[in-house]
Amino acid sequence: MQGKLHYGRTKTTRIGSSRLPHRKYKHHLGDITAPRFTEKDNAREMQELSHEERDAIEDDLYGISSFEPFPETAELKANAIQQLDEAIALVSDAEKVHYLKALKTCPQLVRLESDPILFLRAESFNTWAAAERLIKYWSMRCKIFGETAFLPIVATGHGALSRAATAMLSEHYCLPLKEDSKGRAVVYYDRSRLKNSTEFRNAILQVFMYTLNCFIAESEAAQKSGVVLLVNARDASAAHFDRKQAKDVLSILRDCMPAKLKASHACLPLRKSPKVYILPVLLHLMGRRFRHRFRLHCGSDEDNMMALEKYGLLTAHIPKDVGGTLDVQIACQSWLASRLERERWQEESGLYKHSF
Repeated sequence: MQGKLHYGRTKTTRIGSSRLPHRKYKHHLGDITAPRFTEKDNAREMQELSHEERDAIEDDLYGISSFEPFPETAELKANAIQQLDEAIALVSDAEKVHYLKALKTCPQLVRLESDPILFLRAESFNTWAAAERLIKYWSMRCKIFGETAFLPIVATGHGALSRAATAMLSEHYCLPLKEDSKGRAVVYYDRSRLKNSTEFRNAILQVFMYTLNCFIAESEAAQKSGVVLLVNARDASAAHFDRKQAKDVLSILRDCMPAKLKASHACLPLRKSPKVYILPVLLHLMGRRFRHRFRLHCGSDEDNMMALEKYGLLTAHIPKDVGGTLDVQIACQSWLASRLERERWQEESGLYKHSF
């Protein structure tokens, strides 16, 4: 790995900036003193990386598996779940208040939509880490969904999703894609059309959590090989940037969902001036582990796609908006129709009868 982070080979993006945002961007970026990750920060952090950490970053970016997964026997699962329960029991009630409320309000839903095995897989059966992730999942779920957090996260109109979020599902803001060439799950996130408002923020976070919740539960690739995030930022501007929303999206990926984010890629044309100010803020929000597994690709659609292919992302599985050949609207309609059929059957079969 080179001595500085690089963001695709189409055009290298400079990390950080000592310049402050122009005042017309201040409203969108938040306080002008918002923490940023600068080039000096990057140089220092790169020097601190061990050889093992550098190898792990390369493995995650390129989908190189450095070990064989151990067999999940019935005995292993049973012991792991017991140890997970013991770990959760040692956490203070104040830290797990939302999880405890969920267990009391909808115990069947807790088992259905936060299967402990998924959280254990996400943490390679480290029971303490899995316990922390499971507790944070319910805390974030309550933050995003509020009073409806203890209803099923379904798109039928009878669950936790708001009307605004349900309507947005068909607008392909967030969509599972087919696996990459390394067998990793891929999720597409279109932030080019995001809006900076409280109502929109709440709805898009619900859509984001719904998509990941469904996708990870059904995808063995996501559970065992992790997730690659592909972000469309091509038409994004400072007006699209919502620091609070970005912080919550990153927290969902990093701390809450039962799958490890292996790599993330963002695509956009040649940079415009707001990106100079947004990128250092985003890099700070990402945290150390995410930063080194993030690549920003700046160039033409063809250039960006060539860069993505080097990381195992396939042209036929990538939306046209970022250089691939996939019609994202058709793919979204197909996925959503499949989800609705499944969820309606689950409702009719009484699977959620104790959750409504």
